[in-house]
Amino acid sequence: MPPSIVLGSWTGEWHCGCGQRYRVRVEPLTFWPRNSAAGFHCTPVERCVSCGADLEEAFALEAARTVLRLRV
Repeated sequence: MPPSIVLGSWTGEWHCGCGQRYRVRVEPLTFWPRNSAAGFHCTPVERCVSCGADLEEAFALEAARTVLRLRV
């Protein structure tokens, strides 16, 4: 589940739809992929290292779905 967008400086973990794990900072939106052997990479990425998805789009779509579910 994505973090609350109210917490602009929130940093935590998020999973792409393919299962790849990322360390995420919300402001500015930044993704660091997890490498099972070495922890998280030092260099941020924009596309999923496993499936190639645009991470910002995938994260935003999941956040929007979560907000809609909370309002129902």
